[in-house]
Amino acid sequence: MAAEEEIFKRLDLIQATLSLAFASQLRDAREAIRADDISAAILDLTEDWTASKTLQDAVAKQTSKSARSVRDRLPELIAQRVLEARGSERRMEYRRTGLI
Repeated sequence: MAAEEEIFKRLDLIQATLSLAFASQLRDAREAIRADDISAAILDLTEDWTASKTLQDAVAKQTSKSARSVRDRLPELIAQRVLEARGSERRMEYRRTGLI
């Protein structure tokens, strides 16, 4: 168990180091992604795992955009590693990664 704790401590230190080293790039990425109201709403609503249909409906209502526009944005956010997905195609869920 002590070895795992040491590994976690080192990983946390690596993460902190990278966050400091790339702070301005992460800030720029955060601002660019959140400038889009659909992307910002998706990230705001995915602190925990959220069902795809629930997420699409909530974001569409909040942004006055179509569910299709919301659905189209999901793969982009996953590719940018700011959103992660799990489940099958019919039961997909999303959660923000905390990268930005």
